[in-house]
Formats: sequence, C-alpha cells, structure tokens
Amino acid sequence: MDESLTEQRRVSEEGLRIVKL
Repeated sequence: MDESLTEQRRVSEEGLRIVKL
C-alpha cells in the first residue's frame, strides 16, 4: 500500500464532503 495514495484519497474525500456541505 502507498501512504501517498491513502493520504490523497483522504484529502479527496474531505474535499468532497466540503462540496457536499
């Protein structure tokens, strides 16, 4: 597993949550 990928996915999810809000 790549930590960079996991971190990027987390950031993407957070950004999506902000957009949904």
